[in-house]
Amino acid sequence: AWARKWLLIYYPNDVGATLTFVGYGAKEYLPACVSINIDGYILKKMFAQIDKNEKASRNPSGFCLFETFGQDNEIWRFIQEAGLEQNFNEQVVNEAVDRYDTISTQPPINAETVDGEDEKEEYNHSARIKDEIQSGLSEIAQRNVQEARQSLAGMNLSNVASIATRLIHLQNLALDLRGELATVGSRVVVGVISKAHGFSLFDVESGRYLNPDQTP
Repeated sequence: AWARKWLLIYYPNDVGATLTFVGYGAKEYLPACVSINIDGYILKKMFAQIDKNEKASRNPSGFCLFETFGQDNEIWRFIQEAGLEQNFNEQVVNEAVDRYDTISTQPPINAETVDGEDEKEEYNHSARIKDEIQSGLSEIAQRNVQEARQSLAGMNLSNVASIATRLIHLQNLALDLRGELATVGSRVVVGVISKAHGFSLFDVESGRYLNPDQTP
């Protein structure tokens, strides 16, 4: 933390560098991802902190690790809401409000009231609605992410590489619609790691590996 604060004295921005390592773990031999945020290099020492340290989780279709880094807000928005109705959030809100209306129309157990109790009860109902809405939206997002991971775990490398490329283009499309600079070029080359061939580069547009000794 102090290294970042010291650097910002001379460089008035929070721009840094992130190194991401993806491969198979040495102990469990599962896909793993480690991202390290580099704060700076001072007195011949590099100061950094681990941002992500994840490994593949088991799904009915197999093991799957789905992680993103960099500018990925639109990718996660799509994953969490893919296939849902356009007004799904309104449905969650309406369900929570309907439950509130049902509770509010029920006769009180004790007819006696104390000053401030009505306001307190109204506040509790408002907090309950807020919690129910947040919980409902979170459950939908988690279910969609889990279903996406299950689907990805059952695909071959070519299909997974194709989906990864389209997700990157989706991020760029959102930036173009807002008039912002795209963060990735038009042609995307996907790095593929397999037990049989190790690390390979796969060109989705041509449908072939770029390594001379690899075949799709």
